[in-house]
Amino acid sequence: MTAAPIALVTGGLHRIGAAIAARLAREGYALAIHKRSPGAADAVLADALADTGAECHRFAADLADPAAVDALVPAVIA
Repeated sequence: MTAAPIALVTGGLHRIGAAIAARLAREGYALAIHKRSPGAADAVLADALADTGAECHRFAADLADPAAVDALVPAVIA
């Protein structure tokens, strides 16, 4: 069995980011969702995750902080 490709979606819990993440989940991607602060996912994403069972991990980072940006991708890879 081949592992699912992974997509990092910044701002992926809400609005357009959630819609993009939901589409990727429905297309077979595992998700790495960036968020700035805690919170529940918009319904479109929550529904897609429930329907597909896609793997999804959340990563907090303030993208205005260069050190947080530099650490985001290595955290997703790990």
